[in-house]
Amino acid sequence: MEWKQRKKRRTTVQGVVEHAVQNSETRYGVRIERVWYNGFGKLAVRKGDIVRVEYVDHNGYANIENIEIAGVPGVPELRTARQELEKELASAGANKDTRITKAVALKCAVSLWANSKRQDVEERTLRSAKVFEDWLEGKNAPVEDSGVGFE
Repeated sequence: MEWKQRKKRRTTVQGVVEHAVQNSETRYGVRIERVWYNGFGKLAVRKGDIVRVEYVDHNGYANIENIEIAGVPGVPELRTARQELEKELASAGANKDTRITKAVALKCAVSLWANSKRQDVEERTLRSAKVFEDWLEGKNAPVEDSGVGFE
């Protein structure tokens, strides 16, 4: 009897990283849209990153073959919400209270849009963060005038 090796079929998924953990020196896990994917090596992404994952189903486990931060069609450089915040905080004049306010506002916005499948999720996340920031600073910008669109 001759055993035939089944050809591995790669599948690609794109989404926001809900959870990322380095299990050991050589293994990690990434959760996207409530599904866990297993990787081997060092974890290169963080929670909140928009990623593209190529994986192979192996006995019920989704083993990552390739993972990368995803690009958006028509946008030359993808800036995740985390990268946008780091850029803003690095700018001169950002005091500790401002940094904390911006971080809290961004965390709220990322939580709000984490499971969205919309193409403009980054833009909406940043606009929502601005609305939360204004609210935290006592400016109380009306949601309907913000352009955030919570539909």
